[in-house]
Amino acid sequence: MAKIKIHPNDPTMFMFWDIGLNEPNAFYIRPDRGWTWNFNFEIPSVSPSVLLTRPNVRSHLFIKNGKIHYLSDCTHKLAGQIVNMVDFPEDW
Repeated sequence: MAKIKIHPNDPTMFMFWDIGLNEPNAFYIRPDRGWTWNFNFEIPSVSPSVLLTRPNVRSHLFIKNGKIHYLSDCTHKLAGQIVNMVDFPEDW
């Protein structure tokens, strides 16, 4: 299994399992806006940060060398921590 998957409905979107939210999170690679990805599905690095916001939910992070670096402005229990990325659950 991979740490990053291509979105099934949008081949320009990439998904990863956000451990802090316990659900998928996604990002687009936009070279015209400075986005980069090393295209390694097992040990990914993405730049700049990935941000997911919804009412009462914020997950702001960097992905570096297969680790998620959660920023302190996250609203979940992993704010400020660095964790290893995980594979998608089997039912995904």
